[in-house]
Amino acid sequence: MKPIRKISLLLLSFILIISCSEEIRLDTAVSGDKYLTVECLLTDIPLLPHVVKLSESVDFYGIDSTALSAPPVSGARVSISDGDEIVEFKEKSDGDKGTYYAPTGYCAKSGKTYHLHIEIDDPEGGVKEYNATSTMAESGCRLDAVDYKMINAVDSIYSISIWGEVFDMESYLLAIPFINTNIFPLSSAFGLENKYYRGKYLSAFPMAARHYVSWAAYESGKEYRKPFEEGDIVGVGILSLSKDFYDYFVSYMFCHNSGSIPLITSQPANLPTNIEGENAAGYFTTAPVQLQYCTVDDPYRRNFLVE
Repeated sequence: MKPIRKISLLLLSFILIISCSEEIRLDTAVSGDKYLTVECLLTDIPLLPHVVKLSESVDFYGIDSTALSAPPVSGARVSISDGDEIVEFKEKSDGDKGTYYAPTGYCAKSGKTYHLHIEIDDPEGGVKEYNATSTMAESGCRLDAVDYKMINAVDSIYSISIWGEVFDMESYLLAIPFINTNIFPLSSAFGLENKYYRGKYLSAFPMAARHYVSWAAYESGKEYRKPFEEGDIVGVGILSLSKDFYDYFVSYMFCHNSGSIPLITSQPANLPTNIEGENAAGYFTTAPVQLQYCTVDDPYRRNFLVE
């Protein structure tokens, strides 16, 4: 597989980092209500398949087999407006139910405000409407280069590091490494409020300082654990988030991306949301993306090549 092909596949899957990561679990045990969960991240990369995902919430304490698969909500009318035009998002006849796609080439632009509008026919009559608004921020950083080096050959540990400038402005960044089209899970993402790095140039800043790899882990489903081979693409994508969505991400990490041992994990809590409407959850947001990658020339290389 040629590197350009790998990057094309990466771009086509990068949108799934957040919007398709896991079902949203809510504590609905008292009311018994089902919530509409909305997941949408618009970026400024036109090659991405921008989507709106609609599903029903999964109860936080659900124990049956369906708890691992949130029921999709199909047949909705979904559109996003930027004040100048209204773009309809539509389900594909041969695609996943509950996933609504923008036209090919659609993307967001920094400085513009986007309005999400959803209409769903109520089985009991009438129409339920849901709305959300997000203004895309300016990029909070410039990503110049990404490189790797092996730290420990015995334990197969790598460092994936970045070079770039964090702009002198308030911003909230989310950095996610990837190998080919294998994107690190949210638990391995690096989120930071930039107040400690504002106006600084980051040189060999580690995104995954202790990245263990093994064929056993890779073949068991942990695709991002793939051992490095010559020709692999290793990179990092950095999203500049709004403060509200950064708070949502932090809440997600603490409440919905941890283990299930009650004595040593955080207590369950419903996530914040910017979706307006009856019994709504999830998030609609926009974020510019900085993306850089390098090609593995020597899996056992002990030094960065970027200066």
